[in-house]
Amino acid sequence: MSDSLRILVSWRRVENNKEVYFKNDGQRFASDRTIKMAVNTDYKVEITFKPPKVLESLVILGANIPFDEVKKDNMQCVYTGIWSTVGVALKKRGQRHEVPIEMNVDNAGTFKDVMQCKFYKETDKDHVVWGSPLNCVDYECKLSESRTFVDTRKTTFR
Repeated sequence: MSDSLRILVSWRRVENNKEVYFKNDGQRFASDRTIKMAVNTDYKVEITFKPPKVLESLVILGANIPFDEVKKDNMQCVYTGIWSTVGVALKKRGQRHEVPIEMNVDNAGTFKDVMQCKFYKETDKDHVVWGSPLNCVDYECKLSESRTFVDTRKTTFR
């Protein structure tokens, strides 16, 4: 059994199937990259495990996200769910949200990350798309011997 796991996480706006954007912020905030999203908007989140793993639970910003398995083969397993940003407050210019994401994965453990996000009004058509399109966040991980947690070794924005 391999101790390596790749987890790919992507988001698309449900209303138009458009990708989200990110920008490099340098050292101004906790993370050097910020994902740009709109408040009061539904996003399709897609989680891919390579090799295939069983996703037991998905929590984003404290909300349990229902999900469906949409693809499984010998190489990967793909799940999708809908995450709503209804109730997320706008922050002042120069401030960012820390958005925790947690997944419990069968025979792997718990994966945790904190996404740095900037949320804009749902009517914003300019700021929310400044930057680079985000195809996915690619996490290269190592499984703990006890299979209680997933250790992220490298994170790449693609």
